[in-house]
Amino acid sequence: MTTQRIMNICFGSTNPHQPDKKFYSQHGILVFGTNDKGEERISLKLSSLPIDADFNGWLSVFPPKDKATSANTNPHDAAGFDTGADDIDF
Repeated sequence: MTTQRIMNICFGSTNPHQPDKKFYSQHGILVFGTNDKGEERISLKLSSLPIDADFNGWLSVFPPKDKATSANTNPHDAAGFDTGADDIDF
C-alpha cells in the first residue's frame, strides 16, 4: 500500500487591495509518497503557470488548508474537478 502527502504549489503576488499582504494563487500540487517497496517518490503536477509581471520562476509550497475551516478558493474543486492526485503511480 502506498502512502501520500499532498502539498499545494502556489505563487504569491501583491494584493492590489492590501499592498502589505500577498495573494496566493494555486498552480498545482506536489505529492510525496512511498511505493510498495518503501522507496520515497516525489511527483509534481502543474495545472498552470502564473501570468504576472512579477513572476520570476519561483513558486511556494504549502500544506493544503483544511476544507472544513477555510473557504474554497479553487473554482475547479467546487465544480467537482478531478485533480488526479489519487491517480499518480509510484
